[in-house]
Amino acid sequence: MSNNKASFIISGQEGRLIKTGKAISPGHPSKTMIELSESLTAREAALKIIDSLLGTAEKNAEGIKNDIGTDFIHDFRVSLRRLRTLMGQFKQVFPKDTVDSIRNGLSSLGRISNSSRDLDVYLARKSEYMEMLPKRMRPHLDVFFKRLDESRKKEFGAMQGELDSETYKSTMATLHELIKNSTRLPETRNSREPAKLLASRFILKKFKNIILDGSDISDETSDNDIHRLRISCKHLRYLIEFFSSLFPSRETSQILRQMKQLQDRLGTYNDLSVQQRYLNSHIETYGRGEKDSVPFLKSLRNLIAELDFEKDSEQIAIVKKMSRFCSRRNIRKFKQLFSSEKTSI
Repeated sequence: MSNNKASFIISGQEGRLIKTGKAISPGHPSKTMIELSESLTAREAALKIIDSLLGTAEKNAEGIKNDIGTDFIHDFRVSLRRLRTLMGQFKQVFPKDTVDSIRNGLSSLGRISNSSRDLDVYLARKSEYMEMLPKRMRPHLDVFFKRLDESRKKEFGAMQGELDSETYKSTMATLHELIKNSTRLPETRNSREPAKLLASRFILKKFKNIILDGSDISDETSDNDIHRLRISCKHLRYLIEFFSSLFPSRETSQILRQMKQLQDRLGTYNDLSVQQRYLNSHIETYGRGEKDSVPFLKSLRNLIAELDFEKDSEQIAIVKKMSRFCSRRNIRKFKQLFSSEKTSI
């Protein structure tokens, strides 16, 4: 039997779902509590989720402004992605012009944090990068990492400034206005649908699309196709997390653990692809004018080659994980948990 009412903590660290009865201490950078009941309409449920995620985003924005730590950047990005996913995947719950305006604003805010996030990843992997290279090559990367650190400071400063921009202020204001004046909004096709019924429908639809795309994954699949699959899996996991309190907690937790494992692999692969592209794009720039540019460039090329070995290994793991995810057993599990009627997948 499904729980009538439950509280969950959704972690900004991508995927931890913790059932709890405790309130979250103010200023916690990475967790948002969502509480839903089966009596809610789709719009009522969406508004509760938006209210919760909006509060988390704004707390993290304050952490970024005060430069408390890099986790606030990550958690800010996650909050924005979750908001954008809800507005985009939980369709026809709000008027289209409202959804488009909010999603465009969230996209702009997400883009301003991309560079800072990527640079944080590179700097965090400095020791790993060094270990990948022969000892004689490691000193040549020191200048590279110093420049990365300088770039990160500039990008972070720009992002702090963007949090005082009109885009940020207007997007946050629009979301607050949506919550405050929701009763004035015109009804839409799905606004009065039961939240659980509509969530089930969209979860299964997204799952079906992933099965169709994921069944073709192989060690020859392109980076772009894996990236698209990663985004689809992320959308599916967010949808399940949003509405998890409306479904049996044990089965839902099992599915989320499975998705977390798959998405970790997809995320690692994507990070490696981004890192390779970044290193390739900077080989000429960073090498130009350096006295020891030849050994410097050689060290970067060696690093790119090592990352390629990692990518190959991750892709093999993704194929195996995806095969299990697309299995008949897993399809049956999803249908049993989220179907209110017979569906074909």
